[in-house]
This record gives sequence, C-alpha cells and structure tokens, in this order.
Amino acid sequence: MRCITQVFILLSGIIPTALAAEAHDYRLETLAIEHPWARARTSGSNLEGPRMSITNTGVSGDRLLEVRSPAGRVSILERDTIAYAEALLHETASGVEIPAGTTVSLGPGKRWSLAWAGRAPQLRAGKKVRLTLVFVLAGTVKIEAFIEPIEDASRRWAKLRPLSLVLQQSARL
Repeated sequence: MRCITQVFILLSGIIPTALAAEAHDYRLETLAIEHPWARARTSGSNLEGPRMSITNTGVSGDRLLEVRSPAGRVSILERDTIAYAEALLHETASGVEIPAGTTVSLGPGKRWSLAWAGRAPQLRAGKKVRLTLVFVLAGTVKIEAFIEPIEDASRRWAKLRPLSLVLQQSARL
C-alpha cells in the first residue's frame, strides 16, 4: 500500500507539469484562446503570423480588433475568394467578428489570419512570443504563443483544422 501511495504522489507531481507544458490556453470573459503558436523561422522569412483558435461561449458576439507584439507589428488579414478560386488577402481595420457560440480559427487557409507586417521577426523553436489581443467587449489579454519547429507545427495545425471546421459548421446549424 505504501508503494502505491508513493507512486501516486510521484505521478501527481509529474502529470500536471507535463500537461501544463502542453496546454497553454487562455480565458478572458466568455472567450477562450486555444493553443496560440507560431512556426519557427529565421528573420525576414515568410511573414506568416501566429495561429490560434478563439471560442466565444457567451450569448453575444465580440470582435478581435488588434493584435500587438513586442516582436513586431501584427496585421489581421481577411481572405477574399475571387473568380477562378484565387484567394486574395487584405489587411482589415474592422477586426475579426467572433459570433456567440462559435469558434474562429486564425491561420493560413482560414478566412482570417495573422501576419507579421514588414520584416518578420526571428522565431526560434522552443521559445515563446508575447502577444496582446484587444477585443471590443472582453477587453485586453496578454498571451504567449509557443514557437514550434516547422514539422511539429504543420502536423498540429492539420489536426486542428477538422475540429475547428466541425465547430464552425455546428454553430451555424
């Protein structure tokens, strides 16, 4: 019995630590910011910005107005689909609408994405980049986005896509 108790005590210290290292979600009012992360890159390469999903569990919508970072200026881009299935991205001053009861994913291939404006900062795998998200109703929240190796980041994003699509589609029903 003593051995089982010691194992339990040992595991109770290890498991939460391991989970905390993997899970880095944030809450602000009725908004949940889920797994913010960015791909590792060298300075000046690919302007792709941080990625995340934002879930609004409230009864009224909110709007992400701005994303700030000491690493560099971040633009909010909206994707327009035009003739012949080409996609254009343009910076939007109106922000990202987050309707009540839905999840909005920000990232490549999504309606909304974030991009480093101008020269992209150097982002090293294993580090974090600080971000400040500004919402109309919920206010401001400071978060950290994990910087992941390109291979790990691409696999993780591929797994998140179907879930966010399911949540978006179910919210429309």
